[in-house]
Amino acid sequence: MANLTLHLQTDKGFDPTSIQKELESLSVVQSADVKAGHYRGVGPAEIIAGISLAVTAIKSASEAVDAITKFVTAVQELMKAGKGLREAVVDVGMRRVPVAELTKPDIEKLAAQVTAQP
Repeated sequence: MANLTLHLQTDKGFDPTSIQKELESLSVVQSADVKAGHYRGVGPAEIIAGISLAVTAIKSASEAVDAITKFVTAVQELMKAGKGLREAVVDVGMRRVPVAELTKPDIEKLAAQVTAQP
């Protein structure tokens, strides 16, 4: 089961397999289930990734905060690398928050979500 849901806006023709490989190469990611979503009009594609963090290493909320912070930093670096990613948004409760705008309370809420799952 995914711990986090990441929504990525990409350039047209972007290969979802490449982002799956990039995400799974991150040390804090156990697996990434990446699917191409629906196109919004004529613009960029949306890719939805169900991210499972390496929860075996996460035993407390503070460790989860560290893991999520590392994950967010890595996603921001992927965005800056210019590999066809335009925007990344994470589901925080019932809200979708751009990774660049995640606050400490948002990350703590995600950490509680990660540590609560079996």
